[in-house]
Amino acid sequence: MNDFVARIKDGAISAQKKYGVLSSLTIAQAILETGWGKYSVGNNIFGVKAGAVGRDRRDLQDWRGLRRHGGYG
Repeated sequence: MNDFVARIKDGAISAQKKYGVLSSLTIAQAILETGWGKYSVGNNIFGVKAGAVGRDRRDLQDWRGLRRHGGYG
């Protein structure tokens, strides 16, 4: 087993039990997003942001592209 997969498999299995997402899919997504763990920034595999990060964004549902202040998180 690859070292990266060995490091994340327990978390993926726990997430499967809690949320019902197959651990194999979670591991596959982590592999794609991190290049087999090469680019795991701050141990944050999926790039989830904590709290709100205020940024202007274009509202894709508004054809005029009005600028609105939106948060992530």
